[in-house]
Amino acid sequence: MREPLVSILIPVYNAEAYLLNLMKQLRSQIFINWEVVMVNDGSTDGSGELCEQLAATDHRIRIIHQSNQGVSATRNKLLQKAKGTYIAFVDADDHLDNYYLEKLVKQMQQNSPDLVVCGYEEVKELKGNVISRQNSLFYPDECLDVNTMSHLIMPYMNSGLFNPLWNKLYKREIIEHNRLSFRENVETGEDLFFNLDYFKNIQTLSFINEPLYIYMRRQNNSITYQYIDQMYQKGLDIHQGIEQFLKVMHYDTKENELTLMENHLGGVFSAWLNLFHRDCHLTVREKRIAIKKILHRHYVKECANEVRSNNKMIKLTKGLVHLNSITAVMLCFKVMNSLREGRKKWR
Repeated sequence: MREPLVSILIPVYNAEAYLLNLMKQLRSQIFINWEVVMVNDGSTDGSGELCEQLAATDHRIRIIHQSNQGVSATRNKLLQKAKGTYIAFVDADDHLDNYYLEKLVKQMQQNSPDLVVCGYEEVKELKGNVISRQNSLFYPDECLDVNTMSHLIMPYMNSGLFNPLWNKLYKREIIEHNRLSFRENVETGEDLFFNLDYFKNIQTLSFINEPLYIYMRRQNNSITYQYIDQMYQKGLDIHQGIEQFLKVMHYDTKENELTLMENHLGGVFSAWLNLFHRDCHLTVREKRIAIKKILHRHYVKECANEVRSNNKMIKLTKGLVHLNSITAVMLCFKVMNSLREGRKKWR
């Protein structure tokens, strides 16, 4: 019997430096019954021409060119063009284990789940040099019924494996039957929202306790090194999306609520630190207003009162919320960001 076709969907934007290496890794996959669909989203480098050259050498590769529309619109176009039984999303600048597709498909066929999730390795690079490697894994059981996952859903989300697209194998029929798509009106969290929507429409999922995908986190493309405008509000939108998801799935237990609260305090910490990034354009007065709005939010105060944590970042955030001093927050995060910038200069 012929193996099922896997559609590998790749959005391409100014990825000329990575495409040859990625294609080499795809052609090295043990599982060979795949198609690659690439959408060149208005690249300004040589990505479009390189995509055409790659397609000319392998009939399994299809290329679509469009003016720049953003990653969500690009992924929606990719979904429209996919022909495979299963869908895999791959980013152009990442790496793959040779058994990536083989093991995802095998797990799908063996347990017949609606979704397969594998672990991944995160490789951090600074100026072209690898500075750290870390595996992200989550393996409560090989196959689970989503109705039994109330106590596992927040650990799964916090493991780092829930949000990404590229560590999963999806069923195209579930996506098409439920008319799932990426939200084109959000700036961040589009992958998470898609996964939340997909999860609402499945019965079972299966885990692989191996890092089959290598996520390359480079200085020039990581949000760690970028200022994010309206960061708190964007994080709040994601928080509310997860909150709604927990209610719909009947996962809204007190334990999960407390975990979500702790995550929110982490978001407050990141938002305050972000205000003192060197690229932040806000005036001192505007920063004070932004901090005041967060401090005065009833939910933030509730989180600070309810959460019990040994995490130093959370403890600091709780303390500052209780202190309710804009000046204290300003001083603390200004010093913290100066120290962080100093460490970066000495690397």
